[in-house]
Amino acid sequence: MPLTSLEGPVAGTPRWSPDGKQIAFDARLAGRSDIFTIPATGGVMRRVTKEPANALVPSWSSDGRWIYFSQGKELQVWKIPASGGEARQVTRNGGIAPFESTDGRSLYYAKMRDRGIWRMPVNGGEETLVADVVKPGHWGYWALSPKGIYFVNLDSPHNHTIDFFDFFTKKTKTVVSLTEQFNIETADSALAISPDGRSILYTQFDQAESDIMMVENIR
Repeated sequence: MPLTSLEGPVAGTPRWSPDGKQIAFDARLAGRSDIFTIPATGGVMRRVTKEPANALVPSWSSDGRWIYFSQGKELQVWKIPASGGEARQVTRNGGIAPFESTDGRSLYYAKMRDRGIWRMPVNGGEETLVADVVKPGHWGYWALSPKGIYFVNLDSPHNHTIDFFDFFTKKTKTVVSLTEQFNIETADSALAISPDGRSILYTQFDQAESDIMMVENIR
């Protein structure tokens, strides 16, 4: 079920808003990437960022008021009001694919040069390594839930799988095996879990174009 249909420009990294009514994503238009939103049922997309550098890989704050994204040569995490406005820098040691915890207290993110998923307080502070489950540069292959981390296991012997790392038990289990329709072999791939945990968003590539796809009833 396609939600976007962009002829030429590439759209990717879709993220549901906390209330499930909006989807944020990045799209390259006029030679530069910006963050956009679109109704989850489809419709007109709205540009959120107007940064001088490429704005990439959006996600929502737990209250839906902010959209996180990454930009800059070293790819730091920034945040901007969901309605648009001035962006603020969040990380200082690199960060991409950020997710805010449901209680709004912590920010989880990957890095381009370091393995694993990292965490820091939303209002600033020391970062810590949470789980060694994502390879460097594979920032689009995971998503945060209240109880743990969903991630695409690229080490599966046959088809790739979506696995789940449990915060409490520190154990990992397979949730679903992916089929050939999940074309996630590029760096711009993305995985997102819906607020109710029953649907997956991913980016489907076809030559020079891409669209945001949805698979429902994964439980």
